[in-house]
Amino acid sequence: MKRFMVVIGLVLVSGFVLVGCPSNDNEQTYTVTVGSLKNGSITANPTSGVEGTEITLTVNPNDLYRLKAGTLKYGSTVIDETLKFNLPADNVTITGEFESLFIGAWNRQYAEAVLTFFENGTWTGHNLSDGKFRSKGTWITETPNNFSLTITHVSNPEVEAVEDLSEVESYIEDYTVIELTNSILRLEMNNYIHVYTKIDE
Repeated sequence: MKRFMVVIGLVLVSGFVLVGCPSNDNEQTYTVTVGSLKNGSITANPTSGVEGTEITLTVNPNDLYRLKAGTLKYGSTVIDETLKFNLPADNVTITGEFESLFIGAWNRQYAEAVLTFFENGTWTGHNLSDGKFRSKGTWITETPNNFSLTITHVSNPEVEAVEDLSEVESYIEDYTVIELTNSILRLEMNNYIHVYTKIDE
C-alpha cells in the first residue's frame, strides 16, 4: 500500500508542474524589415523575434554619404546612436535617410574663401575677409567619380565680391574634379587648381 501511495503522489506533483509552467512555443513572432533607401543600406539582426527581442542594426552609407541624424526610425520611434532597440509587440519597418558629406562649409586653402553646400543641391561661395559672395551654383554627387559643380560667377569680373546672391548672375563654367574624399575637394578650372578642406562642424 505504501508503494502505491508514493507513485500516486509523484504523478500528482508532475501534473502540477506541467500545468503551472506553460510552454513559450506559442508566443507571437514579429518581423523587422527595412524600407526603401537611397545612397546607402541598413541591415537588421535578427530579422524577427518575440516582443522584447534586441535588434541590432548595421548602417552602410555609400561613398561620401552619411546617415542623417534623427532619421533612423521604426514608425515614429527614433533609434539612438547605439543602433539597437527592443522589438515591440508589432511588425516594424526601419526607415532612414542618407545625406551627402559635402553638406556644410569647405575652406579654400590658398585664399580666404569658403564654399557652403546645402541639402537642396545648391552651394554658395563667399570671401571670408568681408563675408560677401563671389559665386553660386548647383552640385550633384553620387560617388567620388560622379561629381559636378555648376559655377555662376559675379557679373563684372573686376568686382571681387557682391552683397547678395541676386548680383551673381553672369556666366557658367564647369569644374573638373581632380580629387574627392571625405575631407579634400580638389578642382581644376582654366588651368587653375582649387583645393578645399572640410571645416569641422
